[in-house]
Amino acid sequence: PYNFGSTPAGNNIDYTFTLTNSGAVTATSLLETGLAAPFSFLGGSFPGTGGSCLTTLNAGANCTIVLRFNPSLAGSYSDTINMTYNNGVGSVAATRQIQGTGVSPALLSISEVDPYNFGTVAVGASVNYTFTITNTGGFTASGMSETGIGA
Repeated sequence: PYNFGSTPAGNNIDYTFTLTNSGAVTATSLLETGLAAPFSFLGGSFPGTGGSCLTTLNAGANCTIVLRFNPSLAGSYSDTINMTYNNGVGSVAATRQIQGTGVSPALLSISEVDPYNFGTVAVGASVNYTFTITNTGGFTASGMSETGIGA
C-alpha cells in the first residue's frame, strides 16, 4: 500500500499517483469509485486539482490523479483507490491500497507555575532560570519561536 504517513488531525497531505496504460488498446470510461473520507481528490473531484487524467487513456500513455489525506481525528485509516475502466473487452479495475495515520497535533507546555516569580532581585543584578518545554502531542513541533518577552 501507499502510506501517506502521519499528519496532525485537521491537517492534510497530498500525493500524486501516476496511472499507466500498458495495454495496446485505449482505456475508456476511466473513473474512480469508492474513495471515502479522510481520503479524497484534491479539490473534491476526479482527477484532483493538478491531475491530468480524463475519461480515456491511450495505449502506452500515462496520466495523474492527486489525492488528499485529511484526517479529522487521530487514528489509523485505510482505503482503496479503485480505478474502473473499459479495456476494450469489458469493465475492469486497477486498485491500490492507501493508508495514513492521523495524530494529535503538537501540544507544548512550559514548566513552572504561570506566572513564574523570579523573586526579589536587586537593581543591576540578574537571575537565570531554565524552563522546560514539553511536547505532549502526537506530532513534532517545528518553527518554534518566542514572542512577548520584554525588558
